[in-house]
Amino acid sequence: MKNCVALIVASVLGVIGAAQTPSWEQERAAGKAALEQRRFADAEAALNRALVEAQQFAESDPRLATSLKDVAELQRLQGRYAEAEPLLKLALSLTEMALGPEHPDLSKDLDALARVCFAQMKLADSEALYRRALAIPEKAHGLESLDLLPTLGNLARISQTLSRHEQTQALLERSLAIREKNQGPEHPDVALELNRLARHHASLKNFAPAEPLYQRALAIQEKAFGLEHIILTGTLDNLAWLYRQQERFAEAEPLFRRSLILRQTAYGPLHPELAPAFDNLAGVLLELKKYAEAEPLYERSLFLYSGALGPDHPQVATAHEYVGLAQAFQSRYAAAETHYREALNIRENLTVTSLNNLALVSVAQEKLTDAEPLYKVALAILDPPQPPAVAASKPAEPGAEPPALVTTLENYADLLKQMRRSTEARRLEARARKLLKAQALPPTER
Repeated sequence: MKNCVALIVASVLGVIGAAQTPSWEQERAAGKAALEQRRFADAEAALNRALVEAQQFAESDPRLATSLKDVAELQRLQGRYAEAEPLLKLALSLTEMALGPEHPDLSKDLDALARVCFAQMKLADSEALYRRALAIPEKAHGLESLDLLPTLGNLARISQTLSRHEQTQALLERSLAIREKNQGPEHPDVALELNRLARHHASLKNFAPAEPLYQRALAIQEKAFGLEHIILTGTLDNLAWLYRQQERFAEAEPLFRRSLILRQTAYGPLHPELAPAFDNLAGVLLELKKYAEAEPLYERSLFLYSGALGPDHPQVATAHEYVGLAQAFQSRYAAAETHYREALNIRENLTVTSLNNLALVSVAQEKLTDAEPLYKVALAILDPPQPPAVAASKPAEPGAEPPALVTTLENYADLLKQMRRSTEARRLEARARKLLKAQALPPTER
């Protein structure tokens, strides 16, 4: 086992030597502090040094397993699941040897390894680990202990991913029963389990059993927190969406409206959290043909998304489309056209960026013939040819071209050089220089 430890530690640490100072405790504390501040490079260096130091201890010393888990946790937070998995497996083996296969402390190690396996979609491995993690507190505390709930929830998530619907329902119902037995039928935590079970039914379009579950969850939360608490918004939205899925729009409207008012009260009028709530209510109003009421809500949503995400974000494009839709329903086609054009411009710019990036990746792989059509499409979007009559009556203003046009011309020119088509490349470079010069001038001097 010691050789196995050394082999895995070496693969993690590379050429780092086994420094003797500072101590394991100091290195670990420094690494954990850096990790808490999301200084990943500093955290990794300190935790790796602690792991090297831990190699000097006996295999039965818990510090070695602790250091393995520390490094694995850092890797997990960075999405390096394949690297974290062998460290967690080794830590689990060391803990088992030291404490035995049914010790309560093993549950956390099993859970950590199961999460890393799930993140890699190793669902069978993850499920087996979670079931073993469940068996330990079942034996220690009984089949109705609150300690079982996190693992039951994780098993339900795996079952849902695998479309094992009956098993998912059974796990969720068991969690609900445990909550009710231990905390009482009106405890706020019971409302959480009711919401989870109702969402499962709703995802399968089993609307009839979902509705009373949401209604009961809402009643519990209203009694526990009052009628104006922000915590109600989740259940209000869930129930409203259930009605919307069934085209019961008149019943969904007051729930979405109440959810919006609660958010406005809690967050103020300019918080980005309000944007989805405006969308939810406006969407139902559209279905009810209340177009004049829906439009200002969509405009508020557009304003909030633009401020929070910037004017070129895909969500802002969608918000423009919603405003345009509400205006079009009112036969205000010119106003709607403005918003649809703005949405199209945003999506075209995003498409151009993707085309450029894909072309650059193709060039990096020496797939030059694959890259050229990508640049041609990007140029067609950025600089579409105008019919002669339009071009003569309304010539393009110098310097008004989109900035991405220069980048695309330069990238395409570089490609043509690699394809030994230098004459074409020089034409593109000359045009790019002309555009850059025009963009640098004040409008009056162009």
